[in-house]
Amino acid sequence: RQLYYWRVMQFRSGENSGWSENWSFRVDTVPPGLPTLVWPADEENENDATPNLDWSLPPENSYPLVSHIQVARDIFFNDLVENTLVLDDNFITSFLPDNVYYWRVRVRDNAGNWGNFTTRRSFRVDTVPPAVPTQSTPENNGWANENVTFSWSQVQENSLPVTYHLLVSQTSDFTSIVVDVWTTENTHTVTLYEYPYWWKVEARDDAGNGSGWSPVWTFKVDNTRPTQVQLAAPDNNQHVLEGTITLRWYHASDPFGSGLLAYWLEVDNEPTFASPKIYENYN
Repeated sequence: RQLYYWRVMQFRSGENSGWSENWSFRVDTVPPGLPTLVWPADEENENDATPNLDWSLPPENSYPLVSHIQVARDIFFNDLVENTLVLDDNFITSFLPDNVYYWRVRVRDNAGNWGNFTTRRSFRVDTVPPAVPTQSTPENNGWANENVTFSWSQVQENSLPVTYHLLVSQTSDFTSIVVDVWTTENTHTVTLYEYPYWWKVEARDDAGNGSGWSPVWTFKVDNTRPTQVQLAAPDNNQHVLEGTITLRWYHASDPFGSGLLAYWLEVDNEPTFASPKIYENYN
């Protein structure tokens, strides 16, 4: 690259006009460098069907620079959807249907030298929201202990990862929220006090599309143990005849909780109950 200056003087009948203004021009045979692609990042998910592609221009002697932007549906840029020259470092595309696209940019300096295209990047246009998650636990109108595990279905989605928004409230209108969490898992465990609760969950894909809320489910937490079982017969240390033996006990109670579910019975020939001979779950 070399900068030159030039001027002209006119002669007539031995007289001259004096020198003209000094002008300059640059001989530039060196192509400009590569632009730097800024946004979208490679493999970005975007819910805007007319994304604003952004890049930064390289340093250059021969300004202004003209940018050549290409957007295609294939990695070889045979199926072009944009092939445009712009006097800027960003470009808003025409409407792009949901799909994966590839883009690249090169620049031309004011001397007419073209630089190389940047390495291609890809992005996905995704304007379709994910499905609403289906709740699993705790069951609607059910009970849970203090370590409550909330679970729901994983949704199928193109724009990964999917994040889930879980809200748990002590009021049905969600004015008293006790859990407000975003997670990429479809379960979340939290410790709660004895109280009625209401909960709902929504999904959001990586493009920013939201599913909307699931139905509101309610449940109660029971952290109080039922009363201890009192044995009735046979009496302690009593001798009984060999054969069928009836074991009896008094009913336990759970007056302030979720109610009794079952009794668990064990019989062994030693007091540690290391290897019970009989164990049954009595509903």
